[in-house]
Amino acid sequence: MTELSQQDGFVFYQRPNDDAILFLSGTWVKIDLNSKPTLNGFIISNADKSASFYLEGKAKFTLSAFKLSLESNSPKRQELDTKTYLSKAELFINACKKDIGKVVLSRIKKHPVINGDIFQTYLNLCKEYNHSFNYLCNIPNEGTWMGATPEILIEGSTKKYTTVSLAGSKTLDNINWKEKELDEQRFVTNYIKEKLESESINYQFNSSPETVNAGNIVHLKTTFNIQTNKAPLELANLLHPTPAVCGLPQKKAQDFILKNEGYNREFYTGFLGIINNRSCSLFVNLRCMQLFKNENWLYVGGGITSLSNADKEWKETELKAQTLLNILD
Repeated sequence: MTELSQQDGFVFYQRPNDDAILFLSGTWVKIDLNSKPTLNGFIISNADKSASFYLEGKAKFTLSAFKLSLESNSPKRQELDTKTYLSKAELFINACKKDIGKVVLSRIKKHPVINGDIFQTYLNLCKEYNHSFNYLCNIPNEGTWMGATPEILIEGSTKKYTTVSLAGSKTLDNINWKEKELDEQRFVTNYIKEKLESESINYQFNSSPETVNAGNIVHLKTTFNIQTNKAPLELANLLHPTPAVCGLPQKKAQDFILKNEGYNREFYTGFLGIINNRSCSLFVNLRCMQLFKNENWLYVGGGITSLSNADKEWKETELKAQTLLNILD
């Protein structure tokens, strides 16, 4: 058994619909996305792209068992209770009734450590959510993170790429899309179109969104096929953050989140994945958690529009938390 600690830089990852788990280790390097660095490895960037880390190398298939020891307890932070969240949700809804089209409200949900075998928990995650991009990574002095994200940011190679507009959430037993969810998805779709057209990038997309499963919930999805000579990192930098994780207008929504959400999202709603200068497989960092010795912090959120209902938004975040709680419990 190979032992790892929080002093080791590494990432495990599993591509969607692939049983293989790959492992890459070494020294994470902080990079500037705007400097157009030469890349061939794994990248993770935080919510506002102010901190991005890169691990160079070719990943190897995981053939042995690993043991990961966490030394640090979680910082002291008050978990957002239902009453406070509902108050914030009303604040966000009122902003959407004035001058913001959509804005994403998120929160942390704490969960005590029950099973200390982190690597086995990750294997369970990969087995349960084989359709997602599943990862477990540790960046010394930045934290240990695990997640199962269904949302592609940008994927492809040799000038042909794919991105998706993924928004709106429903339970599997209640797939009845209302105007609120359709609006949410339309915001993201129109944003991607505008961003691509601003750089004269050719694209095709399905005009009617499809319904797709993501664990215990479903979303609306529009797929874009892109033809461009731009490097993968340029495309990621152009598209991120989409209204699916931030809002519209982008700058106004981003400023509103920073002022009113009340905490640092860190890597939640950032992006991560495999990248070089000719190809990539990058995903938005959703359904994720930060791991500590004593507890895990689950990051969950949802899109707010003028048609939102605060109680329903709370229930949606509780539902999204179940993706990871099912594995932890």
